[in-house]
Amino acid sequence: MDLMTCCKRCTVSKDGCRGGFVSRAWDYWVTDGIVSGGDYESKEGCKPYQFPKCSHTSKSKNYPDCSTSMYKADICSNKCTNENTAEQKTKYIGKKWYYVPAKEEEIMREIYEHGPVSATFNIYESFFNYTGGIYSDCDKKTRGRFLGKRSVKILGWGKDRSKKYWLAANSWNEEWGKNGFFHIRRGSNTCKIEGDVVAGIPDKVVTVSTEHHQEINGFDINRKRIHRITQNSIKLLVVVLLFFMI
Repeated sequence: MDLMTCCKRCTVSKDGCRGGFVSRAWDYWVTDGIVSGGDYESKEGCKPYQFPKCSHTSKSKNYPDCSTSMYKADICSNKCTNENTAEQKTKYIGKKWYYVPAKEEEIMREIYEHGPVSATFNIYESFFNYTGGIYSDCDKKTRGRFLGKRSVKILGWGKDRSKKYWLAANSWNEEWGKNGFFHIRRGSNTCKIEGDVVAGIPDKVVTVSTEHHQEINGFDINRKRIHRITQNSIKLLVVVLLFFMI
């Protein structure tokens, strides 16, 4: 929620609930930092997700249709919405972000060395109906109408017999696809998914202390208390936040 409510330059509408630009979100992580979050009603992290699940396919028995569940991002706050978190004054800072070359091997290397990446690709009506298998339906005769671009998280890769695929996570809840995940054809830039891949390197976690405070965007930061954690764990958090935003 921190990224959705506080990064005004990430979206033209100034409302994180209306989509945005992945590159600007990664840049915000580097310049401003992001607090932790969690699932809706999870009481996890500093700013858990504030909105309930909805269905993007209109076939759900458990969730309302997303078209009837329109929300607006809250005003940016420098306080955690979860009062019980131990991370009241913690921000995750990125060292740098960058575009990954649009080559299968380069994307695989990036995931292997640094963890998940975000990818933006073209989606069509057929993508909403995905239930399994390797998605490759970008043919004009079967894909349906073009509905815009979608940003997802690529976690890894694999092969089903002779067919190569990327393993990716969507943010349309667990009823869509394969429990929220999907396979998409790898190595052929299917629906342009290999042409707009962004990644980054984490820098540090900063927390408040009782002396030598410095304030950054409302959060007190003590440069003497910098806790290093593994690159993949910070990066995974950031990619999760990014793909919930878009």
